[in-house]
Amino acid sequence: MTTKYLLPCSCGKSVAVAASQAGEKLQCTCGLQLEVPSMSAIRQLQTVADAPTKRDQSHWSLLRGMLFAVGLVCLCCGIGAGIYYQWGRMQLDTSEKPWDDMANDLSQIDNLSPLEVWEILETTQKDGIGPQRPPDFVVSRRVSNILLQLIWGGIVLASIGLVMIFTALLLPGRRDGRPRRRTA
Repeated sequence: MTTKYLLPCSCGKSVAVAASQAGEKLQCTCGLQLEVPSMSAIRQLQTVADAPTKRDQSHWSLLRGMLFAVGLVCLCCGIGAGIYYQWGRMQLDTSEKPWDDMANDLSQIDNLSPLEVWEILETTQKDGIGPQRPPDFVVSRRVSNILLQLIWGGIVLASIGLVMIFTALLLPGRRDGRPRRRTA
């Protein structure tokens, strides 16, 4: 069996030639006429056995695979967190609510006798009015702001994941470590 060599064309493809074809003219699949070099120059070309196959070229390096996997995890976690926290934000009622019937409450206070007001005052001084508690809508607004920050964190995480995925896709494929022969 004769050794075949790859004669490169300017189109980027290669034509397989044998040393016995030295000096002949061949046509590339692109249509260009190629002149086969001398025997000594042919032997400087890459052999067909050394040429990388499509299977060799399609493998990813460990770095590329890890970058893609971590990017995919970041993207999924970021999107998932953003959706989850937005759903939680939508459940909060942040609209301000006035007291139900302020006029009725004030009229009841005005109708109290001085003795009843004195008893309420003594009870309040003795027992206190309890801990200060902000209205529910104020608490909901604070929680909503915290959730909004978490949503932005999810968006940033998803963006980092996208950058990692695109970087992994744009990195060159794995090199198998075999020395490449120079073309003359």
